[in-house]
Amino acid sequence: MKGIILEYKKNGVQVMDKDGYFRFVKGFTDCQIGTEIEIPQKSQAKEASARSRPVFYRRPALVSFGMVCVCLICILAARWNVPSYYVYVDAVEDIELTFNSLNIVISSVGFNSEGVALLERENFIGHGLKAVERSYQAMQETGFHTSGKDGHEFLEITVCAKSKDKANAISRDFEKSLMDRIQVATNFDHCDLVKREDAIGFGATPCKLLLAEKLVRIKPDQGTLEEIMELPMDDIHMYVNRLDSYNWD
Repeated sequence: MKGIILEYKKNGVQVMDKDGYFRFVKGFTDCQIGTEIEIPQKSQAKEASARSRPVFYRRPALVSFGMVCVCLICILAARWNVPSYYVYVDAVEDIELTFNSLNIVISSVGFNSEGVALLERENFIGHGLKAVERSYQAMQETGFHTSGKDGHEFLEITVCAKSKDKANAISRDFEKSLMDRIQVATNFDHCDLVKREDAIGFGATPCKLLLAEKLVRIKPDQGTLEEIMELPMDDIHMYVNRLDSYNWD
């Protein structure tokens, strides 16, 4: 195959072959620009091999692909550690599971000694939505039930998100997926992040605060909110459960 010399390069020349492709050919630096030369078979074979490679093997495509991968990794890393919503599972053990927008647990906290002990035995970080069910199973394995006077069992699952609507939607999803697999009376509730901050101010979970507020509304003479929040979670739940006028709102 022949080609025309277009310019000089280091140790060779740039030529255009009869098909209109540009290629580098070693040598021929003593020939004038515009001279037609015979392209060595070795150069032809190398060029043909390069043309036959899939596009993702070519350098520009590899660079672009690499940049896309880096961008995706950065986006995922940025989203990974950002809390999206919180799920509180309360029985005897009180724990908080923090989920990111990918529905992955990124942190967990125990709100009492039993909750801390549970998280020392079980690691939920990196798990998906099934971490909530697994936390219930782990509590069940320890024989969880309240230590209240009537020995009733209970489980509270509360979702906290930026808006109550979002928290309510997530809570309903949990209720649909878990109700058939949970063998004890379970209350699913929800609240926004403001209520979560209020609960943290008491050193308690939103589950306990919501339940205490309901007890105050149902039976005001039981005590002030601050006084009720001093009671154990199982006692608050037992008092509410005993009231004939008790109703989840």
